[in-house]
Amino acid sequence: MEEGRYQEWKLIGQGGTANVYRAVDSQLEFRAVAIKLLREKYCNNEGVKLGLRREVLISWDLRHPNICPIHGLYEGPRGFGIVMEFIEGQDLRGWMDDNQNRLLDTIEER
Repeated sequence: MEEGRYQEWKLIGQGGTANVYRAVDSQLEFRAVAIKLLREKYCNNEGVKLGLRREVLISWDLRHPNICPIHGLYEGPRGFGIVMEFIEGQDLRGWMDDNQNRLLDTIEER
């Protein structure tokens, strides 16, 4: 098993500047978390890292059932990113693909 607080890393999503992994937090009874890690080419970009820090700070002021809670920052051997609650379900791209007609109908109604 991998050493460190976060274990059993599994890639679950890819974006332009970051990848998202599912991991378990060994300090919190092995609960699942999602960790959004900057891609390697952005890890030394202080502007991008500052943006992620702001995202964490802003999230503390936003509490809503449809907003995923962010737990904090990750800085470790895998890079730099944010740690958030892992929510089982479909990713946004999959949802959009499945609901394309519904989205188009909504746009046409306006």
